[in-house]
Amino acid sequence: MILTSRINKAPTAAELLAVLDGAVDDPDFNYYHISAAYHTLAKFHRRGLLQGLCESPVLPKLHTRVENLIRSKQINPQASANVLWAMAVLLEAIPSTTSLLPVLMNVFPEKAPGMKAQELANCVWASAQLKDVAPEVLQVVPALIAQIPSKVVGMKPQELSNSLWASAHLKDVAPDVLKVVPALIAQIPEKADQMMHQALSYCLWATAQLKDVAPDVLKVVPALVAQIPSKAGDMVPQGLANCLWASAKLKNVAPDVLNVVPALIAQIPAKSAQMNAEEVSQCTWAVSELKSGMLSIETAIVS
Repeated sequence: MILTSRINKAPTAAELLAVLDGAVDDPDFNYYHISAAYHTLAKFHRRGLLQGLCESPVLPKLHTRVENLIRSKQINPQASANVLWAMAVLLEAIPSTTSLLPVLMNVFPEKAPGMKAQELANCVWASAQLKDVAPEVLQVVPALIAQIPSKVVGMKPQELSNSLWASAHLKDVAPDVLKVVPALIAQIPEKADQMMHQALSYCLWATAQLKDVAPDVLKVVPALVAQIPSKAGDMVPQGLANCLWASAKLKNVAPDVLNVVPALIAQIPAKSAQMNAEEVSQCTWAVSELKSGMLSIETAIVS
């Protein structure tokens, strides 16, 4: 466990790679170290601390060692989940990580039953993130969704949100994912008050995406609407745009959603300058759909 601790506590990405360089060829390097290594790499990337290190020769050595361990079935459910999740996080920074996907997919049917709620949520989210660049990842979705209904009660608010968001992204390419939506929406109302702003925006956007193929998803709208106004001020431009777009999409089937529009509008003037073209387009479309009460946001976007 000393090596695991050194990996988890590495103060810099460079030191992490130095630790791994001296460890990946050690016969004792195992699934605990795999799990810690990929999780820590992803953590440094999310903090923007991998610049200049993504071409390190240590990374191919790590991938090769992990591939060998997977092939010899020396990987546990947690490590399997962490590697898949890290692939999605590291996709742009270390695209070579996806080279592990073919061999990793082979163990998922066996490992998924041993995954915890958080690990299942992370894997479904990762599958949605990877589907366009590595569509073979869709092969793991059936194994994941088979486990979620029995473990969904253990999901935290962010994990529920990520899973619903992923379901919306996967519905057209892996329609079996819709089987888990009822289990997810059964949990969201009682946990919506614990959701942060990003989780709320994910859920509202996903609800709008899923309403035609899983209409029961509309049951979560009242719980989301009750929380969004007080947290709209913390939303980034993307979250605001997604919520406004979703409100326009949902207004006819879940009119309660209109109660969040004033809170969203109030945030637009200060954040419209940070919006990209797609977010501006979303807001402009929503303005045309919502019409009344939208003059203030329309002015903010145009200016």
